[in-house]
Amino acid sequence: MSPEAVRASDLADFLVHFEKAILETALSKKEIQPEAIEDATVSLIAIESGSEALTFALTGEVFPGASLISRAVAEHDFSDVPLKAHQALHEISNQAARKDWVVEFVADPSREIREAVISEEDPVPPPKIVTAQGDTTIYGRLIRVGGVRPRAMVMMPDESYLFVDLSESMAVELASKERLYKDVGIEGTAKWRVDTWEILEFKAKRITAYQPHKTNLVKTFEALAEAAGDRWEGVDVERFVAELRGRAKP
Repeated sequence: MSPEAVRASDLADFLVHFEKAILETALSKKEIQPEAIEDATVSLIAIESGSEALTFALTGEVFPGASLISRAVAEHDFSDVPLKAHQALHEISNQAARKDWVVEFVADPSREIREAVISEEDPVPPPKIVTAQGDTTIYGRLIRVGGVRPRAMVMMPDESYLFVDLSESMAVELASKERLYKDVGIEGTAKWRVDTWEILEFKAKRITAYQPHKTNLVKTFEALAEAAGDRWEGVDVERFVAELRGRAKP
């Protein structure tokens, strides 16, 4: 495989899966926090003409992720690799088989990177999971949006994170100052892991109008109380909202 003979879309797919494998591993090992992922770098910095080598630059905090992945591939043992990273490596393996590529990790003892190969003869097996798929709406804090294949990184209410596949128009909408680092609602199709109900994949269909940072809950409940007549009589609306938020004083 010579880089100049590779279609741009195929290279882009490889880069997306490679970055995801390393970042998901680093995140799962707490080497980086989701809110700091903008500063974590997995960058292609060199493709020499006529060469099969791609040179990447990694920031220090993601090297443990690359180290774990190279060891897993070298030993054919993916038990320590997080599910999303394992799936990304499997996608790389499928691409290598289709395109007759050999993906090789070059050993770097100083960074604990093992020599390892992904190819048709040395594939990465798929994760052993049972999944379910359906439409749902997610809510969370928008941390990051963009990329070669548009994606959003959303911090969920339980402080876990989810990467969301987007259309370009949705990425532009979310990248606006009104949405970035704010709570958002996104409708789409999810794939869940059945044993834990963790969302493995999410493909957005629509950005909802959900913008709680623009909503005054006290006024909202006051309006509800007025509409409900005497059913809310004697209820302190501000205290009620504070109790919902866990901020009420005894």
